Amino acid sequence: ALAGAALGIAWLDRPDTLLPVLIALGLLAAAAVVGRFGRLHAAFALGLAVVAPHALWQALGPAGRYSEAAGGITAVRLALAGVGLALGTVVGRVLWVGPLGRRIERLAGRLAAPGWNAAASQPRRRLALKALLPAGLTLLALVAWFRPQLFGVDYFDYNGRLIRSYDEQNLHRLAWFVTVPGIAATLAGFAVVALRRWRAAAWIAVGPAVLLLVLYVYQAVNSTRLMWWSRRYVPSGLLVFALLTGIAFAAAWAWPRRGRLLVRAVALAVAAVVVGTGLAQSLPLARHREFDGSFAASARIAAAAGGRQGVFVWGPRRTYFDTMPLFAAPVWLQRDQLSVILPPGGTRADLERIQRAFPGQPVFLVTGALGLPPQLRTAGLRKVDGFRVLMPFWQESDTTRPSHDVGLAATVEVWEVGGS
Repeated sequence: ALAGAALGIAWLDRPDTLLPVLIALGLLAAAAVVGRFGRLHAAFALGLAVVAPHALWQALGPAGRYSEAAGGITAVRLALAGVGLALGTVVGRVLWVGPLGRRIERLAGRLAAPGWNAAASQPRRRLALKALLPAGLTLLALVAWFRPQLFGVDYFDYNGRLIRSYDEQNLHRLAWFVTVPGIAATLAGFAVVALRRWRAAAWIAVGPAVLLLVLYVYQAVNSTRLMWWSRRYVPSGLLVFALLTGIAFAAAWAWPRRGRLLVRAVALAVAAVVVGTGLAQSLPLARHREFDGSFAASARIAAAAGGRQGVFVWGPRRTYFDTMPLFAAPVWLQRDQLSVILPPGGTRADLERIQRAFPGQPVFLVTGALGLPPQLRTAGLRKVDGFRVLMPFWQESDTTRPSHDVGLAATVEVWEVGGS
C-alpha cells in the first residue's frame, strides 16, 4: 500500500512519472489476466488509488499545459489508455482460461524451473529462450553505442526551437558517470537474472527500471545540459545500474566452476573502476555549496522595505541566471514580500498602476545585468541599494562532463518608486 501511494506521489510530483504508473497498472492487469491477483496486488492498487485522483487533477488541471508540452499527456489520451487497459484485461482473461493460456502457462513454468546450477541437465531450448532477453538488451546497447555512426546527429523540438538533442550520444554520456565497465557489468547482471530460475520478485525489481532506462537512452526528451539531462536517470536508471552491477559482482564471487580466481579478479577490477570513478567525481562536490550566499542576497533585497511588506517589481533579464530568475521567487516565498514582473517595455505608467494596486505599500524596482531600462531613467526613481553577489555554481555543459565550480555573479540594484 505504501509503495502504491509512493508511486502516486511521484506522478503527482512530475508528469513523466506516468510511465512507471502505466507499467504498474500493466503488471496489475497481467496479474488479473493470469488469475494471480491477490491481497498484495489489491493493497498496492489501493495505495495508488488514494493519491491517483489528486495526481490526475494536477496533471490535467493546474499543470495541464506543462503535461501536454512535456509528455503529450492529455485527457483524451489518458482516457484511451484506461479504456484500452480495461478492455485488454477482460479480453486477456477470456483468452487465458482457454487453450492458448494453458500453453503459455506451461511454457512459463518450464522457463521458471530450477536448473541454473546443473547446466548439463538444463534443456537447451529453455536456456536459448532465456538467453534472448540479455542478448536483445546487449544488442540494443551496441546499437545505442554506435548510434552516431549508424544514424547520425539527432534533433528535437525544444520549446519551438529545433536544437540538437544529443540523444545519439546518450549512452556515451552515461558512460562518463557509470563507466564502460559499469555498463558491461550491468549487462552481465541482467544476464544472471534472466538465465537463473525466473522469480517475480527479481523481475519486479529489475524489469520496470530496465524498460525506463532503454526508453531514456533512446530519447531523453529533456534539456541537453548534462546537469539537467542526468535527472532522467537518477530515479531509476542509476539504481538499476547499481543493482545489476552488484548482482554481477555477487555471481562472479560465487562462481562455482574453473577459473574462480580469474573471475573474482575481473569482478574486483570492475568494482574498483566503478566505485573509484564515483568517488573521484563526488569528492570535488563534498564542500561545494550551490548558490551559497543567495539567502543573504534575498534578505538584503527585502530589507529595502524596512520591515514592511513591500512590492518588488523585477526588471528584464539578460540570461536565465540574471537577478529576476534568481531572486524574485525567494524574495516572495522566503521573505514574505510581493514580487511582480515588469511587463516588457514597462514604463512609469506601469509602475504607477502597480502602486495603485497596492496602496500604502512601498514599491521598488529591482534590476539586474541590463541595468535600469532606458525608458525609466527619467522616471524619478531613487536608488536605495546596489551590490554584486558571487555564488558557487557547478559547471553546466552539453558536450563534456561537468567537473568544477565556475562561479556565478549577479548584479542587483534596488530602486524606490517615488510617491510610494
